[in-house]
Order: sequence, then C-alpha cells, then structure tokens
Amino acid sequence: MFRSITLATFRSQRRAAVAWGAALAAFTIITMWSNWRSEYPTEEARQRLAEQVEGGLSFVQVLFGEPERVDEFRGHLEWRGLGLHPFLLGLFMAMAATAVSRGAEERGELDLVLTAPRSRARLFIEQAAGVALALLAACALIWLGTLVSGPVAGEPVPPLGVTLLSVVNLALVAALFGAMALIAAQLLRSRRTAATTVGAILVGSFLWSNMGLVATSLEGWRWLSPFYLYSRSTPLADGQVSAWALALLAAMTLASLAGAGLLFTRRDAGAPISMPWPAFVKRAPRWWGDGGGGTWLLGGSFQWGVRSALGQIAAWGLGAALFATLFTAVTPAIRRGFEDLPTGREAAERFEFDLTSDAGIISALLFLVLPLVLCLFAATLTTVVAGQEQSGRLELELAYPVRRRSYYLLRTTAAFVAIAVAAALAATAFLVTAFLMDLHLNWERAIFASLLLALPPWIVVAFGYAIAGWRPRLVTGVVAGALAASFFFDLLAPALDLPGPLRKLSIFQLYGQPLVDGVRWVDATVMLALIVAFLGAGALAFGRRDILK
Repeated sequence: MFRSITLATFRSQRRAAVAWGAALAAFTIITMWSNWRSEYPTEEARQRLAEQVEGGLSFVQVLFGEPERVDEFRGHLEWRGLGLHPFLLGLFMAMAATAVSRGAEERGELDLVLTAPRSRARLFIEQAAGVALALLAACALIWLGTLVSGPVAGEPVPPLGVTLLSVVNLALVAALFGAMALIAAQLLRSRRTAATTVGAILVGSFLWSNMGLVATSLEGWRWLSPFYLYSRSTPLADGQVSAWALALLAAMTLASLAGAGLLFTRRDAGAPISMPWPAFVKRAPRWWGDGGGGTWLLGGSFQWGVRSALGQIAAWGLGAALFATLFTAVTPAIRRGFEDLPTGREAAERFEFDLTSDAGIISALLFLVLPLVLCLFAATLTTVVAGQEQSGRLELELAYPVRRRSYYLLRTTAAFVAIAVAAALAATAFLVTAFLMDLHLNWERAIFASLLLALPPWIVVAFGYAIAGWRPRLVTGVVAGALAASFFFDLLAPALDLPGPLRKLSIFQLYGQPLVDGVRWVDATVMLALIVAFLGAGALAFGRRDILK
C-alpha cells in the first residue's frame, strides 16, 4: 500500500474507516432488532408510532430527522436506523481529512513526500482520493449492515438498489464535510483547530436542519444546512430521489475540493494561507498572548494547555450554549403537544423518559445530548498528547525542568478547565433561558444537573490521557470506540431491558437524570473515582514510558 500516495493515505485511515463503518453498521442492526422487532412488533404499534412522531413525539426528529413512512420497515430503517449516520459519518470524514492533510504536516511526513518529483496538485488529488477510499470502505460496511438488518428484524432483505442509493446520499453529505475539512486544513495552523472548526459547523448544520422540523420559525431557513439537501432524498422510505439535491451536494463537494487544492498549491508547507485581514484583526492575537506583551498564558504547562484550547472552548462552548437555548425554548410547545397524547407519553416511558413536566422533557432532550456534545469535545482534547509527541513538541516541553508526572497532571488539569468552561457556558444558557421562559423546574436540581455536566467529559479526558500515557497512537481509535459504545449502550439499554447494575457500564447512565431524580451521590462518587483512577494510571504510565514508544 506504499506504491502511491492514494494507497498510503488509505492505509493510514483503514483501521478508523473499518472501525467507524462496523460500529455504524452494528448500530443499524441492533436498532432495527430492538425497535422494529421488539418495541413495535405489531402493525397497530407501528401505526401508533407513525402518529406519535408527527405529534407529541415530534421532538425526536431533532435527532433522527424527518420521518417518512416509519410504520413500514424500509421507512423505519431509513429514519431510525440511519438517522444519526450523516452526522457521525461526517464527523469521521472531518477527522480523517484533517489527519491526512494538516496532521501529516505536523508529523513532518509532508516534507518527505514533497522531495519526490511530484507536483503539489497531484499530491493533493491523491490524498483526497485516499480519504475517498476510506469513506468508501466505511459506507460499504454500512450498506452491508442495512441489508442484514432486514432478516435480523424478521423482514426480507431490503432491495439492493434503493439501499445503495440511500448509502450514496449518506456518503455525499459526509464527503462534503470532508472537503470542508480539507479547506480548513489550508486556512488554520493545526489539525486540532481545523477539525474543531469543521466539527462545530457539522454540529450546527445538523441541529439547524432538524430543529426546523419542530420549530416553525426555523422551518423556512432549513435550506441553509447541507443536511437539508440530504433529507430531500428518501429512497428507502418511498423511493423518492432528488436528482438536483444529489447533484448540488456533489457540486459543492467538488467545488470545496478544488478550492482546497488551489490553496494547498499556493501556500508554504507547514504554514496556513496568509489571509488579507484588516489591521485590527492582525492586532487581535496580541490581546490573547501571541504578541510581545501578552505572555499571561505562557507561564507553564497548565497555562499553555488552557491557551491552546481557547479556540475550541469558544467553538464548543458557544455551540453547546446555542443548543441548550434552542432546546429549552421549545420545551413548552413539546409539553403542550403531549398533554393530549397519552399514547405518546407511554411510548416515551418505555425509554424511561417522563414527558409530563418541563423537567422531564428537558432531561429527556437536552440532558441526553449535552453530555455527549461535551464528551465529543473532550475526545478532541485527548488527541493533543499524541499529536505533540509525533510533532516533536513534547520533547521540547519536557526539556524544561519539570517532573514528567507533574507535567502530565498539569496538562490534564488544563483540559478539565477547558471542559468546565464549555459546560458552564451551556449550563448558563440553559438556566437563563429556563428562567426567562418561566419553566416549572426544581431549581436546586437544575443547578446540580448543570454542575454535574462536567463529570462525564472529565472521565473521557482522564481515560484518553491514560491511554496516551501508555500508547499514544491508540488514543483516537480507543477513545472514539469507547465513547460510541457508551452512548449507544445508554440509548439502547431501556429497550433491551438490561438490569440496573449492568447499565452502569455507561458513563451516561452514571450521570442519569439529576433534573428529575436528583443527584445520585453513589453514581457521582463512582464517576469521581473513575477520574482519579484514570489519572493515577495515566501519570504512572507516562512517567515510566520513553517518548515515541
């Protein structure tokens, strides 16, 4: 696989592609088995579901998109089985595209490649082709998963053609965000910043498109999101394929690739594109510590860790705050929708959601997703140590007379502070919006639920840094796999009717529903114990391991 840049690029992403594709395929299969075969086994139950998702349960469209014929297997497969896949596959593409572009430059690989007699335009095309092969591998596994989901759910195998069209639609929207990540890699100096920027755009686009389904004031503006184009084609549900939407997605992807390629050929290796910013923008970095008089965040490992995460804190924190504001604002409308829909409340109770009160609705919507968003932010922070080792920056920092375990704990603490600030922004947005909307909440529980928001992402950071202290090259794959498994386990645990102690394997189950049930101090203690245990194990491993080993 080293005979061409394309195959070498694909080889670098093959494990991630297989892991993401297999995980998404497994999620589709398990979802259809648990939902279609177990939760809605009769025609009457399926018709009732179709009525509920258009009525009192319409809020679930924020997660899974617009429902089409969900009382039929193929429609349920496309909505529930593949509903989250555009977002998750787009996230994979953003990570992969920034890894093979800006990440390769940080590791010094690009300098070696550029010594060969090959034009930079050809190099970019081959890198993009390698990422496309990784996307193709992941989509092939997803396609197989959709085919297998039929027999597993007690239904015939879905038609090969329409299933393939559905996966192609999925691949096009994911490819667009991969192309956007390649543009960001040319404009921004680090892989982490590029991936975070595109990740924020991805989250915002996904929520904007789906929020328009439940908030009528946003319905006319859904077209601003690429996911609106994705939703125009529903080949599995009703055979509807929008040629113009598919063509526009493809055209936007190609245009983004052309722009990224043009920028790549016109910039220096290792440096971003020099933008013609106004004078006041050029002076702004000095206010943040990049200039001669601003060294207030360069006093040590902790300060540098916080400083390097300022952009991510702003992006993820403000994004989470916007998410909290929107969900809290639509709570009264959702509650009114459920007042005359007892069957909808019964369906939600199967997933242990109480939709008869403002607190129950917010707990089922906002505090189900907010911890996941913050955990994704935490996962991006865990890649810092591995990236620093590969770029050689860690050796430079450790040349300073500081004990290695102290350095490790300081950088971990900086990550904790970054997450705490982002969580505080989201919690403040929730509390202020709830107060202005005059929602009926137990404010003591609301404050505790907000304070506990940081614990699940702190566990992710401590776990990721522990892996980095042992085998830094495994950080991205292990953390992403563990986080996906924990979230899906929490999501499917009520449907699978698992016993209580077994559910505690998920950090999201440990967080629970403090807004409704109050703080479960035993579970909170377990989360703190996990943080301390991972911190201790990581510090011990990092203190004994050779750099780049």
